[in-house]
Amino acid sequence: FDYIVVGAGPTGIMTAMGLAKAGFSTLIIEAGTDNVSLNTTVPGLNFQSLEDEEIAWNYHVKHYPENTGKRQSVLYPRSSGVGGCSIHNAMIHVMANSRDFKQMVDLTKDEGWSEESFRKYYNRITFTDMMDVVPVMKVMNHFGPLNMANLLSPDLKLIDVIEQIVGKSLLTSFTSKGLNQLSEAGKAMTDIVGDMQVPYNADPIAHGGSRYGVREHLLEAKNLPITIWTNTLVSKVILDNERRAIGVEYLKGKHLYRASPRSSQSDSGTPGVVHCRKEVILSAGTFNTPQILMLSGIGDTEHLRQKGIKPLINLPGVGKNLHDRYEVSVNYELDSNFKVTEKCLYSTDASKDPCLKQFLEEGRGPYASNGILSSRLSKSSDNLEEADLFTLTAAAYFTGYRAGMLEDILNKKNTMTMLVLKAHGNNRAGKVQLNSKNPRDMPDINFNYFEEGADKDLPAIVKGIKDARQRLGSLNSGVRELLPGPQVKTDDQIKEYVKNTAWGHHACGTSRMGTDKMSVIDTKFRVHGVSGLRVADLSIFPNLPG
Repeated sequence: FDYIVVGAGPTGIMTAMGLAKAGFSTLIIEAGTDNVSLNTTVPGLNFQSLEDEEIAWNYHVKHYPENTGKRQSVLYPRSSGVGGCSIHNAMIHVMANSRDFKQMVDLTKDEGWSEESFRKYYNRITFTDMMDVVPVMKVMNHFGPLNMANLLSPDLKLIDVIEQIVGKSLLTSFTSKGLNQLSEAGKAMTDIVGDMQVPYNADPIAHGGSRYGVREHLLEAKNLPITIWTNTLVSKVILDNERRAIGVEYLKGKHLYRASPRSSQSDSGTPGVVHCRKEVILSAGTFNTPQILMLSGIGDTEHLRQKGIKPLINLPGVGKNLHDRYEVSVNYELDSNFKVTEKCLYSTDASKDPCLKQFLEEGRGPYASNGILSSRLSKSSDNLEEADLFTLTAAAYFTGYRAGMLEDILNKKNTMTMLVLKAHGNNRAGKVQLNSKNPRDMPDINFNYFEEGADKDLPAIVKGIKDARQRLGSLNSGVRELLPGPQVKTDDQIKEYVKNTAWGHHACGTSRMGTDKMSVIDTKFRVHGVSGLRVADLSIFPNLPG
């Protein structure tokens, strides 16, 4: 092979396809399977996919230092398999903020990172098969068209709630022709303040409303020199005497990685080696890319020696700079169920679940939506130049990732949730370290919540919670606050609620791009001190975009 790409997530797949289209023979190595089911293809069952043991990788991360004893095992679900987390996520499709592009241009001195340049690439990967079938939704004036699916079926209570939360103008766009157009407020996406619909990646025409993403894009490609190895866990990158990456070592077998709930059923795997003529590209994600680097002898010398690994390249920034958005729930209970989801069982048995039956037969109904009703961008302070709060509204009960969350969604059909997300947070104190030198073991992951920037982030989240309370609390129908709860009143009490309940699921930064001693890669994605080795995934970003 010319190139080896480790990880079949969105970036890994698109990187491999770009190389293959240029004529290079490319091997994609994926630790998971190529498995799809109704859990992964039906938009309304996206929460079910989080507990699909065939693809699930369940990390349990720490939020605070071990000596605090606080929140030492918080579920952080990831997906293995071809497509990576794009086969189990909520399919939300939102553009990055203009500031994010500018930061990358300033860092790299490369206009290729500019927003204008990015749009050219974006237009290449946006799906266009709906252009002659339904109205094309264009974000701003030059974005590519986005495939859209219809929102939930008409429900008088739901319509009333949406109208009170987001206003009549946006409600009209929700209920007239489904999700084919954005409201005026939504045109510029993350560079504006206001309410908007949230587009998501599903294909209502060619694929009957099912999830559509990079996995399907890859498997539909013809005559490309791409080979895909699934059920193959990369254990290290092989470096020659010149510190050049020449291949990888791996273990072959299903569910080998111990994040999988089925790992106890697997054997130890069959070891192997594969070489490449040009480069190895790590696209294993924010947790696994630094793990592979450290297992390969690339990282903090002292830490590697502690774990019994011979240091080859001293890069102390590997695994550092871990950070995420803070996300917090505000939940309200209404006086009666939403009729549209009342009979939904969130099941994969269409003979018992009328909502699934409708989706499979018509591509419509509650399961044609990812469940997000609207979103709102707002500023936590009038002094800010741009929005820093993103609030999603859903007709469901959700309080973060934990055991039993699916039961709550199934049984609590009269609840509304607003998810308050703090964008552009100020904490970079998280880290990923090895637990052992066994490649099957998960690393030690600690986000060290609020260790940095708490004086800015906590008040901002408090403001977001207050705004969500005001909006949900003003509903005409009888409502009762479930969380944070009426007993949580003062700013200090809300801050404690945030510290005790916040979570995230967009981790980044552990192979940071830059030129300082704590950076891991240069502006061309090349790992410092090594030739023929690059990183291409969310771990490269110094700051979480979006």
